[in-house]
Amino acid sequence: MKKKKTEADKALDEFFNSFIAKQKAAGASPAELAVQGDDLIKKLMKRFYESALAGEMDDHLGYEKGQRKGGKRGNVRNGTSRKKAISEHGELEVAIPRDRKGEFEPKILPKNQRR
Repeated sequence: MKKKKTEADKALDEFFNSFIAKQKAAGASPAELAVQGDDLIKKLMKRFYESALAGEMDDHLGYEKGQRKGGKRGNVRNGTSRKKAISEHGELEVAIPRDRKGEFEPKILPKNQRR
């Protein structure tokens, strides 16, 4: 039984097919496509992790970025810090959000873990 593709799956397929077609039209060899593909995958993974971490921070604080939280004594965002994570495609430098009270514990990339 074949799984039906969602709109997101179709959009990703279209994006990757377009990327490969553009690279082939520019004269890229299969080896160059592999290198560029790995770079693209690393960029997508970085974006995914940063989006997921931002969602975790929203959940932790109880409000989305850009919204005003009631009261001045509550915990608020306090910038980001960099973390180098190692994946099967190489090293990624990910921006980890911080909170003022230092209570945020990321689940997707836990503290003191690089892999």
